[in-house]
Amino acid sequence: MVKDFIEFTRALWEQWKALLTGGSIIALLSLWDFATRKVVPRSLDWLILGLTLLIAAFLSWRKEWLRNESQFITITPEELTSFFQNRTEFHADLYVKPYIGKRIKSVARIEELSRFDGGSGYVHMINKDGITLHGLMPRRKISELALLAQEGAAITVTGRINRISITGIGLDEIEVVGIQSGDH
Repeated sequence: MVKDFIEFTRALWEQWKALLTGGSIIALLSLWDFATRKVVPRSLDWLILGLTLLIAAFLSWRKEWLRNESQFITITPEELTSFFQNRTEFHADLYVKPYIGKRIKSVARIEELSRFDGGSGYVHMINKDGITLHGLMPRRKISELALLAQEGAAITVTGRINRISITGIGLDEIEVVGIQSGDH
């Protein structure tokens, strides 16, 4: 249990550090100082610390929850896309409909990253069986993935299924939960 507590504390610190030093909060406080020409009230400092700690605790829990496969479907991407073999798209959609909106976990290599205006980007990945996994991600996550893509790392991703076709799976809420080196 001590080891678990230490791991939780480490994960909490990583999330909290990112929230406190991520720039948005510091920028807002600086704007407050500039606009009002007053020092930020001490009570606001404590409120920010408390709220960011609460948010960091949630983000740490969520990351662990995703990593440990809670609420994930057990069918593989290959099995999902195989519903489209020797069937019309209309017919296959009837088979895959129960999986839309569910979470899936897969190991894949990044094939393409694109950034869009408006704070989002697109990631296109391929798993070992040639099935594509793709979807939109926040721009900051796309930037984090850029280095992994250059290194050719295989990543374990989770996401909520929004579309299934014979060639791939469209995902929302994509999260990277692991990084592997070598073949996937």
